Amino acid sequence: MISSSTVNTKGWHILGAGAIGCLWASHLARVGQKVTLLLRSQSRLKKVLPLMLEEDGVISTIDVFAESGAENKSPIGNLIVCTKSFDALLAIRTIQHRLTPDSLIVLLFNGMGVQQECAKRYPDTPIICGSSSDGAYRRARFHVVQAGKGQTFFGLMNPTSNAKLDDISANFMSAMKAIELNVSWSNDISKHLWRKLAVNCAINPLTAIHRCRNGDLLKDPRSASRMRAVCEEIETILSVLKLPYAEPSLHRLAIQVAEGTAQNYSSMYQDVINNRRTEIDQINGFICQLAKKLGVSVPTNEMLYQQIKTIQQMNHSC
Repeated sequence: MISSSTVNTKGWHILGAGAIGCLWASHLARVGQKVTLLLRSQSRLKKVLPLMLEEDGVISTIDVFAESGAENKSPIGNLIVCTKSFDALLAIRTIQHRLTPDSLIVLLFNGMGVQQECAKRYPDTPIICGSSSDGAYRRARFHVVQAGKGQTFFGLMNPTSNAKLDDISANFMSAMKAIELNVSWSNDISKHLWRKLAVNCAINPLTAIHRCRNGDLLKDPRSASRMRAVCEEIETILSVLKLPYAEPSLHRLAIQVAEGTAQNYSSMYQDVINNRRTEIDQINGFICQLAKKLGVSVPTNEMLYQQIKTIQQMNHSC
């Protein structure tokens, strides 16, 4: 069972030094919590690493600890996984020798499917999932720009674990209360994961295909129509699964997010223009696979999935 002081006293180890990893590392360290970034490479590894957090043009330098995740043997109390979703399980496996019966794993990435797989692989470890609408991008390797403040919901993915839900939620939120990010606890985190997935399905691939900002999708009738179709297909899946997560409509939610992040570039857009692997398999690809199992037609999601896969193949061949 997780001890009452686990979250507050053991500090935070963060896997994934991308935009979201650096954003959370910066905010946690800024309020005095011990933060250690787990890096893959030993090259030029420094024990203390300065992060730059840029907010509204103002840059703050915040020191965090850094170490090699796999080669270190010291125990990890609280682990936040901010890798790409397709890297998460392997990344956790590389440091699982450092996990203890009191460890806590927090998953904070896009997509769906990996969270459930992680809960299956670590059934005795409390696993918290996060769904965030915070906007961030990297200007340089350890320089993160906070592009927009949103809302982050956290909740326990595997409530049948040995840990007590009330203890975990109380201690986790106690550790979060001082940071300058909008954080809430949910006893039904699946709702927020599904709604975030729908928004990502509706916005991310279209911005990557058309090479545009989120808000530009609403100005183009064809893109706006596809956004609606994506959301309606996901609502059909939720109806078949008898999950009451489509009210108010997912399309309305996607519009609200596109308007609220109108000047932002989606993570998939950034991956495509930088010739990086996208999370399309865990976003629209997840919907396509699930629809196939359920016997549901999702032609718009399938079209967007295939278009992004084609772009990735073209980029890889160049």
